[in-house]
Amino acid sequence: MGKVTRKKLARGVELTVDQVYDPMEAMAFELNRSTVEAEQMATPSSVFRLNFNIPWMDSKYFYDNRTPGTTVAIKDGGDGYANTGVYETSGGAGSGLTVNILEVGGTAPNQYVVAAEVVDPGSGYVTGDTVEIVLSPAAATPATLTLTLGEDVYDGPLYIPFCLPPLQDEIVGPTASPTIKDDTPFPILEEVSFSLDQSDEPAAILGQWYGKSNYKYGSAEMWIPNPHAGKKTYNRPDAYDFTVSIYEKEQEFFGSGLQTDAGGKVGAEAVSITLPSSAFMARTTRFNPVDVGGINREFHPFKTYCLAIFAPKLHDKSPANEHCAALNVWVSLKFKRLLTKRDTTTSDDPEKIQNVPLHYGEQSGMSVTLNKPAADTIVTADNAQGVSTNLQSIDQTFSDKLRGGYGTFAQAYPSQAIGDDSGYEVIAVPLGAGFPHNRMSAWHDFPLAPYVSGSSFSAASPAYTESPYIDRRIIPIEGDMTVHHVIAALNWTSDKIPMPYAFSAAGQPDYSLATFPNSKTKFSIGVGMLCGPRADNFDYQQVAYSEFSPAAYTGAPPDGLIDGVLMGLPACASLAGFREWQMISVPIVAQVAIPGPAAGRGYWGFQTTGPTWAKGEQGAPFFVGPGNTYTSNRTPVGTGTGAAPLTADSFGGGNNEGTEQFLEVRLKMEPTNGNVYTASGGGGSGTLTANANYGNADIFLGYGGCWVYIIGKKHLK
Repeated sequence: MGKVTRKKLARGVELTVDQVYDPMEAMAFELNRSTVEAEQMATPSSVFRLNFNIPWMDSKYFYDNRTPGTTVAIKDGGDGYANTGVYETSGGAGSGLTVNILEVGGTAPNQYVVAAEVVDPGSGYVTGDTVEIVLSPAAATPATLTLTLGEDVYDGPLYIPFCLPPLQDEIVGPTASPTIKDDTPFPILEEVSFSLDQSDEPAAILGQWYGKSNYKYGSAEMWIPNPHAGKKTYNRPDAYDFTVSIYEKEQEFFGSGLQTDAGGKVGAEAVSITLPSSAFMARTTRFNPVDVGGINREFHPFKTYCLAIFAPKLHDKSPANEHCAALNVWVSLKFKRLLTKRDTTTSDDPEKIQNVPLHYGEQSGMSVTLNKPAADTIVTADNAQGVSTNLQSIDQTFSDKLRGGYGTFAQAYPSQAIGDDSGYEVIAVPLGAGFPHNRMSAWHDFPLAPYVSGSSFSAASPAYTESPYIDRRIIPIEGDMTVHHVIAALNWTSDKIPMPYAFSAAGQPDYSLATFPNSKTKFSIGVGMLCGPRADNFDYQQVAYSEFSPAAYTGAPPDGLIDGVLMGLPACASLAGFREWQMISVPIVAQVAIPGPAAGRGYWGFQTTGPTWAKGEQGAPFFVGPGNTYTSNRTPVGTGTGAAPLTADSFGGGNNEGTEQFLEVRLKMEPTNGNVYTASGGGGSGTLTANANYGNADIFLGYGGCWVYIIGKKHLK
C-alpha cells in the first residue's frame, strides 16, 4: 500500500492506538473504496501489441523504389517541352533510360527543360553518354542530357503509419484543438519481433521475377506466373538483410502550419533495428522469429509513427537474377502502458457508455472492518481488538486475491479492491491486400477484384457491370473491451505500373510511375458487432462508420483527416499536396447530439444534422462483450449520425441484445468518376476497353493494402 503513511517511531517509545491503527484504517479505506491504483501494484502496466502481417514483399517493389545512382545534367534544354512527367530517351551506349521532367521554363510553344531526374537508369550506359528526351510528336529541338553513373541505393521502404491516441476520458481542452491531461500515461515500446516464412529451412524464397534481368515480361508472357516462384534457393545467403525502423511525425490534424508545410514528410527516427541475413540463414541456430527487447522508447499519444521495413537485397544484382521475396512477414510491436480506470457511468447518465450492461461498470468496494480500541486502551496483539486480529482482516483480503475488471459474460464483481482495472488495447486489422501484384491499380487489378464485376465481360446478357470493391475481416470477441477510437490508414504506395499493350520494339511493356487518383474514389469504412453462429438470433450493430473521398491538399487538411504521410517513394509520381498514406477518423456512432456537451471526444465525428464533419467530437465509448441473462440488458447505442438512440425490444441497447460474438470490419473502395472499363461484344467473346477517366497507373489500393486500428480499453479478469 504505497499510498499509506505510517509514523516512524524511535526505539523505546510507548505505542499508542493512533500510531498503530491509523495505517491499518488507511489500508482498509483503500480496499473499501476500490481505490487501489496502478502505482500501488507490483505490475502497474498492461501490455498490448500492434501486430502487422504483410502477405509478401517482392524484390520489384524495392527495386522500383531505389534511388538510382545514375544522375543527369541538362546539356541543352531543347524546345517544345510543354509538360512535366516521365519520358523515354534515345542515344548513348545503353537502352531503357527514362527520366522525369520536373520543371519546364519559357513560354509556349518555346518551352524547355529546366530540371529532370532519372526514373529508370536502364542498362549498358557509361559516364559521359549523351541522350535525348523523346517526345511524340518530336520536339522542335530535342533536349539533351549528360549521364553520370553511380551505385544505386535501395533506400525505399515498405512502411505503415499508425498512432496511439489518448483514450476519450484523457482528452481535454477545446474540441478544435484537444490536449491531454497532465497525468496521461504514454505508451512505451518494449520489444520488436520480426519473422517470415522460410519453410523451416536456411533458404530464401524465389519471387515471381526470378530470372528476369529488367523486371519486364515479354508480350507473350505478360500475365503468365513464373513457374519458379515459391521455390527455395540456397545461393542467396544475403537476401534476407532487413532493417526495421520507426519514424515519428507531427499530426496535421493540429493545424495547417508547420505540419502541413512539411508536406507529410516524416521526422526523426525513433527506433532502428538491423536484422542481418545471418540470423535467418544459419544451418544450426536461426533466429526466426527474432525478438529485440529492452527498447524502452516512449511514444507520444498525439504523434504519428511509421513502421518502415527496408529489404535492399531481395533484388539480385548478379547475372543469375535470383530475385527473392519475403513471404508472410510478421512484425509485432510490444508496448506497455500504465493501467487506468475502466469506463463507468450511472443510471442517470447512460449515454456516457454505449451498450454497457446495466451495472454501468460501477465498482463496489470491499467490506474490510476493523475493530479499533479506544484511544486510551493498551495496545495488544491477539484479543478481539488486537493488532494481529485486525491485520488478519486486511491480510485475508490479499490471500483471497484482489479483484478488478469483469468476470465472464461482462459481469461485475460484487466487490473489488482494484480501481485501475483496465489497460490500453489496439487491434490492427489489415484490409485490401492479397492481389496478384500486391496492390490494386485501376486498369490491371480493379475489374478482376472480388465483388467488382459479374460473371461476364460482355456487353450482352449477362452484361458487364462494375460494383465497388469490398473487403472484410471477422474478429472473434474473446473478451470484453470498450472501443474509444477507430482509425483507418489508406494507402497509395506502389511499385511501378506496366503500360498495357504499349510494347517497345523489343516486345516488352514499358513502366510508368504510380499515380494518385485525385478525388476519383470514395472509401467507406465500418466496424460492427454481430451475432448469429450457433445462436437464436442473427443481427448486426454498427459501432463506427466513416466515408472519405481522398484528395491532394496543400493548405489546411481536409475534414476527417488525422494525418498524411509522404516518404517520397521514387515509384510514385509527384503531385502537389499528394500523400502516400492518409489516416482518417472513423467516428464511433453517436447516441447524443453532435456538436454538444454530452458527445464523446476524439479526432472527428459527424454532426447530427447531416453528413458534416465535427472536429474533436464523436460518439461515446462503445462497450463490446457477450453477456448472459444478467448482463444482456444494455444502455442505448447510437445510429449512424446520432439522430436518436437505438433501442431493442423492451430494453435499451443495440440489435445484438448483449449476445455479440464477433467484430466485423469492412472497407469499400468505390470509383466515383464513372466506370473504369466499358464492355463490348457478346456471345461470350466480350472485350473490355479502358476508359480515359482513370489513368493506367492510378492506384486504388496501395502496396500491402490498408489498415484499420480499433483502439480502446481491455479489462482485467
